[in-house]
Amino acid sequence: MLGSSLGVAIASKAILRPSRNPIDYGSQERFWIKTPWGRQEVFRQDRMIGEGKPQQLFIKLPGSSGRAERATMFPLDRLETSSSVVTWNPPGFGASEGNAHLEIHCRSVPLLYDQCRAIPEFQDVPIYVLGNSLGGALAIYLATERSVAGLILCNPPSLPELLRRYNRWWNLGLGGTWIGRCLPGALATIELAKRCDTPAVFVTSLQDKIVPATLQKEIRAAYQGHLYPIEVAEAGHELRLGDLPILQMKKALNWLLAGGSETV
Repeated sequence: MLGSSLGVAIASKAILRPSRNPIDYGSQERFWIKTPWGRQEVFRQDRMIGEGKPQQLFIKLPGSSGRAERATMFPLDRLETSSSVVTWNPPGFGASEGNAHLEIHCRSVPLLYDQCRAIPEFQDVPIYVLGNSLGGALAIYLATERSVAGLILCNPPSLPELLRRYNRWWNLGLGGTWIGRCLPGALATIELAKRCDTPAVFVTSLQDKIVPATLQKEIRAAYQGHLYPIEVAEAGHELRLGDLPILQMKKALNWLLAGGSETV
């Protein structure tokens, strides 16, 4: 429908902050995935302990302005086992081809998973997905579409409610409800949480002014999987998972890698 396409285009312009300036990606290994919208770049890091192959793979999904070239070693630097992490640049970001668009973001994420899974050393290992902000919403969506062993979420939004209730400044208070209804179902995170049973570490910044903690708690309340909730009292939306105390994050990761068999 034209209205739906227009609504998603408006939301994409308002929410996504793509950039293409060159950024040094250090020792990360760059590779590419193929999609109907062109090649998308992905960056890989490994931390090997002893011999053998990685025991798990972590896929990082960025927020609305994140760049994969800046990815840190987290969570590999909090683990005692050989592991790998890959971080994705969506279309319109870095050298990834195509335009920044929420619909394409959503449709690309399962392709990213599939092509990472096809890498020989990752064919039989558990895959965990990390997402900050918008990436957290995409991580929950991916867990409803593919076999994901666990999620690590930081300040994820449910965009239909966010646009309708909070962030209406960008359209002068007009059309927030209509645009929210036009968004892909993959971004209706509260609804997706009702059928997502993947164990998840859920980090909430209680001073978040972009994705209010009250909205994040609605996602948590709807979530069907076991949860390890972490609330950070003085943090805002800019919080990154690597900022959390090492021992606190190690405990959460150990819970997740052990199967997250009960809510904390």
